[in-house]
Amino acid sequence: MPTAKQYCHDARQQELTPAGNIEAARLYGLAIKEDEGYLPAYAECSYVHLRAFQNNWPPKLRTNDSITEAANLADKAVALSNDPDSDWHLDFRGLWYRAMVSWNAGDFKRSFDEYDAARSRITDPVWKIKNTAELDADKAEALIYYGNPGAAMDLILGAEAAYPDYPWWLKWLAARAHYQLGNYTEAINEINSIDPAKKPNDVLLILAASEARRGNIDDAKTIMAEFSKNDPDWTVELSESYIYGDPDQKTHWIDGLRMAELREN
Repeated sequence: MPTAKQYCHDARQQELTPAGNIEAARLYGLAIKEDEGYLPAYAECSYVHLRAFQNNWPPKLRTNDSITEAANLADKAVALSNDPDSDWHLDFRGLWYRAMVSWNAGDFKRSFDEYDAARSRITDPVWKIKNTAELDADKAEALIYYGNPGAAMDLILGAEAAYPDYPWWLKWLAARAHYQLGNYTEAINEINSIDPAKKPNDVLLILAASEARRGNIDDAKTIMAEFSKNDPDWTVELSESYIYGDPDQKTHWIDGLRMAELREN
């Protein structure tokens, strides 16, 4: 029988698609069943449900059930990391994943505190640079939604400088920060520099909105049509359901999607 570690490894290999999300949730569930004290399974399964909430994906779509499940799993990971008798005492990942849940639920202050607390727990010298860079970059997404894309960009650039072998999703975050800052050409360049094999469908939203903002409406509509072909259920209404700390930053994003003719509902 596979170990909890193997189940988690297999879960991480799933594509960033609705079907991949379902399979990842199943595999993480098997990991937890195999070892109820295996912290990474709770933390990473939390993100599967958060991803469902963010993208309106199964297993529970963009509903309170999704974010509640994500929070419950993250809380279990935090509890294991706080337990001095656990093999995962003071592990940083529970707080990191809980921080992601917090800002998606609109509690930005709690999220920033959790990111900072998680960062203070990164001590392994072998992984410190990589883990710190990725955590900082992840916090940048929270800052974008909070309404401070400038601070977000600073974190992203710092992470890229500290860890040159950074993962592709930093470019995705940089593109969104550039868009919010009004740097539309830079946003497009960031997306176009991502390995095509790794690009999720929703990078097309940033491309379409950026082209629309540059006045290339026909190109924007073509890109948005491709996005909607791949994800016909995503709408302006769902995009508007994200919580922002700054209404002007939200309007800037939503208006760009409308300019590129994402369907309303």
